[in-house]
Amino acid sequence: MNLLKGFAASSVFTLSLFGMELSHPAAQQVSAPNNPGEEVIASAQLEPKSGSTARGSVIFTRIGEGMRVTALVEGVDAGKHGLHVHEKGDCSDPHAKTAGDHYNPTQKEHGGPHTTSRHLGDFGNVTVGKDGKGRLELAIPFSAQAGISEWEKIFGKSVILHAEEDDLKTQPSGDSGDRIACGIIVQEPRRVAE
Repeated sequence: MNLLKGFAASSVFTLSLFGMELSHPAAQQVSAPNNPGEEVIASAQLEPKSGSTARGSVIFTRIGEGMRVTALVEGVDAGKHGLHVHEKGDCSDPHAKTAGDHYNPTQKEHGGPHTTSRHLGDFGNVTVGKDGKGRLELAIPFSAQAGISEWEKIFGKSVILHAEEDDLKTQPSGDSGDRIACGIIVQEPRRVAE
């Protein structure tokens, strides 16, 4: 069974799979995977930047021949907000400028999560409601050449949530505005659902 078929049909799913709600303290921890063969490999805890109140979690879960990326955010203005992996694992600057540019090991043009030309960490947009909370969940197939090894290179990089919508085309970063939250991607202990 191809686990990605169900995920590719839609990029937003309910988060009951993870047993997490962002406003609950468990949102600061990574939940174990629930489906056979799934493995949480990394996570990032987003902290406010650029004077914002944005915070959240990003979880990277191996699913069959691909990666599920789940982002949960709160304290963010309603609307769409770009989410990307950046090249440096440094969130020390108040505006997250020390995180560098988008992580782009294949030197491709910026795009969306399912476009042919894209950076590895081009995750598109998190949609945030009037309550300031948002989620993004998507599945991205491994490339035929690199498999999971390309994803293992994100350990120690950072995830940035932006103030504006990523238009998925403007080079080099989708014209998504200020960096309002930043988190360093940390490798998680091996946890596989049985």
